[in-house]
Amino acid sequence: MLPQTLQSRMVAACKWWLGWCATSGIDPLGAEFDDLERAARQMKADGAPELDVLDLLDQVGHLLGLWRDPRWARLRRTILRPDEE
Repeated sequence: MLPQTLQSRMVAACKWWLGWCATSGIDPLGAEFDDLERAARQMKADGAPELDVLDLLDQVGHLLGLWRDPRWARLRRTILRPDEE
């Protein structure tokens, strides 16, 4: 599980994002919503704690302005539901 203070959780989410982008060939600052969704679903499939998945969506969504996309809010609400995989 990621560290528990808010600042360290957000830093950890950013580090995970940067690592995922590097291995996926994605520009971490030019990524699109679909890239973030793929990353979050992979993180979830890999067994990450729910809070870590939400931290990733929050940190990257706000960093890149993806929170403005209506799909971001829907993903944020539904990603933890088993029937949404």
